[in-house]
Amino acid sequence: MQVFKNIIYQDVVMSSRESIVFIVTKPLQIMMAMVIRDSFKSGTSCHLYIVNDFFNVAEVSQRLTNHDLQWRSVTNFPTRQAAIDHLQYRSVDNVFIDSDVGIRLYLSLRAAKRRSKGLKISVYEEGCGTYQDDYYPPLKAGFLRLLGVGDRLGGCHLTDEIWLYEKNEYLEIFPATKTLVREIRQPLHDFLKANMGLLKKIFVGNDEVIPSGSESNGDACIIYLSSWRVYEEVVSDLQQEKKDLYIKLHPHIKNYDSRWISGHCRMLPSAVPAEIAIMDLAKHYLDILVYHHDSSVARYVSLENLRFVNLGDSDPLP
Repeated sequence: MQVFKNIIYQDVVMSSRESIVFIVTKPLQIMMAMVIRDSFKSGTSCHLYIVNDFFNVAEVSQRLTNHDLQWRSVTNFPTRQAAIDHLQYRSVDNVFIDSDVGIRLYLSLRAAKRRSKGLKISVYEEGCGTYQDDYYPPLKAGFLRLLGVGDRLGGCHLTDEIWLYEKNEYLEIFPATKTLVREIRQPLHDFLKANMGLLKKIFVGNDEVIPSGSESNGDACIIYLSSWRVYEEVVSDLQQEKKDLYIKLHPHIKNYDSRWISGHCRMLPSAVPAEIAIMDLAKHYLDILVYHHDSSVARYVSLENLRFVNLGDSDPLP
């Protein structure tokens, strides 16, 4: 075992001369990449490939270059496919990717393996989807498995290992997996607390997540985390509550007209991860109620003054 900054990590054997690439498509994945990156030996060459798939991505990439000097390089790509294709132009020993599910990704990863002999493919935790076993109907899933195509995260026969937080949960769901399962030892919650200053510089660009000029309307507040779409009827119902209401759009929503939202509602920066926004607001309120649509945030943030209500894909409040 190794200890860095009073945090225990899984011991990873890798020469500092080796090169690692992390491919990410949203802010949460950037933080996951940072956690895993910090478990490798000092001096390992780590590169970040960011897919231009979330709000304010160009600014976030520039701030990463300016403030997180542990990345040897930060590069943007229009698609995940383009990021994978670019591996051929760099000497890479290990690529970390958010998904290995589906035929298209299988073909891309197979081509990368052929171009770079010895390339190790690692899948890292992708929220609740990491433990999901219903990406495809049973018949199609079985057919894909016969072809070696991933029907769930870590299921592609080209994948060497999967890094996740809940190793036992994963093995209970997929007991026959042949992929090496590595457990991430540093809780994301602890990583957030230890690196909040840096993370705010990267995702917010200033010292406060709460919009400037905001004043608390009491001891309690509500946070609404949208899915890929905003359920405006849910927001309208929440506006009736006599509490401060904060709205955090999904990072993949790049354009949204929020002028209809008024009163005591406040829009949180779209690029800031929900985990950071919640932990920042928790310093200002005694009670926080978070409404969400199957968000993974409840897996990673646990506070005494925090409660979650999962609305799933349905519209009405419980």
